[in-house]
Amino acid sequence: MAGHVVLPLRHNGVAYRGVNVIALWMQAAAMGYRAPRWMTFKQALDLGGAVRKGEKGTLTVFASTLTRAETNEATP
Repeated sequence: MAGHVVLPLRHNGVAYRGVNVIALWMQAAAMGYRAPRWMTFKQALDLGGAVRKGEKGTLTVFASTLTRAETNEATP
């Protein structure tokens, strides 16, 4: 389907967001990948798959929120 844009997907079907979309689109174009799904080495093994010898990973960015457990409030 010409002109159809597909977001890169995690192995479980959840779409990547942010800068990862651009990074994975660029890598897919450079390597000639047609499928939009991406997974880690461990995820491939856990799902019964394999990774070809010599394959290299692609950098992605993970960001999460932090919850502060303690404060540095001065006590009187």
